[in-house]
Formats: sequence, C-alpha cells, structure tokens
Amino acid sequence: MNNDRDMVLQNLFNEADKQLDDDVFTSQVVKRTYTLVVRLGLLVVCTALVVLAGMLVFDISPLVVVQGISGALTTPMFELGGWTGWVLTPINNIAGVLILGFKGFRVLYKKALRGSSFG
Repeated sequence: MNNDRDMVLQNLFNEADKQLDDDVFTSQVVKRTYTLVVRLGLLVVCTALVVLAGMLVFDISPLVVVQGISGALTTPMFELGGWTGWVLTPINNIAGVLILGFKGFRVLYKKALRGSSFG
C-alpha cells in the first residue's frame, strides 16, 4: 500500500466516526419520507383515476368489476366434500394461494436473500 491509499482509508474512517447533528438528520429523513409518501399517494390517485376513466369510457359498472374479482378469487382450487372442504375453505381458493405464495416469497426474500434473522 502506498501513502495515498492510506490517506483515503484514513479519511473514510474519520468520516465514519463523525457524529451527525440530530436535528439536521431528522429533518432530512422526515423530508425525504414525506416526499416519498406524497409521490406514492399521487401514483395511487392517478392510477385510480385512469382505471375509473377507463371504466367510464367502456361503460362498465364498478359493482360488476368488484363482483367479478371476488368471484374469481373465491373459486375453489379443489372440490372437497364434507368437513374437509369446510375446514380448508379459507385456503382452498385462488386468493388463499396468492396470499400464501406472497408470504412465502417474502419470507424467502427476508431470510435467504437478505440474510435477515427477523421475520
């Protein structure tokens, strides 16, 4: 190692040891968080407006759309009779499979890919 690289490393460690001013740091975090929340809110509102405008243009009732979605998500995966069908009703539909798949992907991502020990 030469002296130039030693100075770069030394400066890096010196910067890491500096204490941050709490008020400035907090205000920056709050400002960035607020900006992110506003952007996400605008994205959701704009998406909802586009969907509603599309439904208006194609003359589709929102009630029909909601009924179609709920009918599709509650479609049973397997026809089970008796008490097994009654007990497995919450997970024996498309929505249950989607929720379990999302939760499994999230657990896999947190545990395996990020190496996190928190659930």
